[in-house]
Amino acid sequence: MISIKGYNFNNRSSWLKSILRVEVVVVVVVVVVVVVVVVVVVKVVVVVVVVVVVVVVVVVVVVVVSSYCCCCSKGSSSGSSSSGSSSGSCGSSSRLVVVVVVVVVVVVVVVVVVVVVVVVVVGE
Repeated sequence: MISIKGYNFNNRSSWLKSILRVEVVVVVVVVVVVVVVVVVVVKVVVVVVVVVVVVVVVVVVVVVVSSYCCCCSKGSSSGSSSSGSSSGSCGSSSRLVVVVVVVVVVVVVVVVVVVVVVVVVVGE
């Protein structure tokens, strides 16, 4: 395990980085598809609303995931007695939180896209 300035990089962090890369790619693809569909079908106002919603969701996910990762990195590297015993549970809980956050973000983005498209098609 490599430690740089109090942060530990191990298999969990590389797994987390790969999950975050996949999440970013999925969000970018969804945003591009939504913008193209909405531009073809609707007005500019709906495009702005959809983009703002997606950006807010992505920012919330990044803040939540980064706060959990920093907490777990600092907790697993500082001290040996009390924080050492809590680092295992922190790692497993952070992994669960990351998976839940990724699933929730994907579901929310898909629901927003479907609702916007349905409202636009029915409205037209």
